[in-house]
Amino acid sequence: MRKSFFRSKALRLSLVFSGLIAALIIIFVVLFALVIKKNDRKRQSNFLSHTAESVKTILKNVGPDMVTESDFVDIPYFVSVCIYEGDGDRTIYSNDPFIRNLPKAEEKAVNYIEKNYFIDGDLNVLYRTLTFEISGKSYVVQVSVNMDRDFATRLLKELNFAIILFSLPLILVSFLASYFIIKSTISPVKKMTETAKKMSYASENHFEVAGSGDEFDRLAETFNTLFARLKQDFEREKQFTSDVSHELKTP
Repeated sequence: MRKSFFRSKALRLSLVFSGLIAALIIIFVVLFALVIKKNDRKRQSNFLSHTAESVKTILKNVGPDMVTESDFVDIPYFVSVCIYEGDGDRTIYSNDPFIRNLPKAEEKAVNYIEKNYFIDGDLNVLYRTLTFEISGKSYVVQVSVNMDRDFATRLLKELNFAIILFSLPLILVSFLASYFIIKSTISPVKKMTETAKKMSYASENHFEVAGSGDEFDRLAETFNTLFARLKQDFEREKQFTSDVSHELKTP
């Protein structure tokens, strides 16, 4: 019984269907994460570009040597700002002493990760740089946000985990539902198999037709027609054998 259960067509089809559901969920989660991440990265890049331009404007208005922390009160608190001379030898201003001068990223925001940067963790920032000149001297504005503390990034991770977690019951339910539906669908085949086992040439052989007009009914009708022809052939052969035997016994 156990062996036949694992050979069941309904079980195998249900496993295939559940696997397909699982694959679709994984593809959906991956595509969803990629789209959200791409849009969020674009939003953050635009935000950093705007912030860098704001810092540049402040620096030009105040002057590189006169800039103080009070000049950047309109800059969001979670943004790390670093202003240094173009050669990187002198830092003019920084509101985060733990973030050093990073490689320039002029065209777009770049994700920079450095393992064991801090005593208690890694450095994971998204940053953008902007190079400009004041009085013929080159300056660089570097703005960055901590990705480990970014709300959108954390929300995306938790959302993906939640989708996968809630998908497990869905896969289980889909397996059970598909198993019972498929088992119910192919039950006429099982009945036809049991009927075929009990058939003999001498009996009235026929499969039960449910009357639904579906494929199983047409299959049963085809077999019934076949068995009717076989029975006729059997009767003719039986009659022929009887006649021959009678003729042989009669002088």
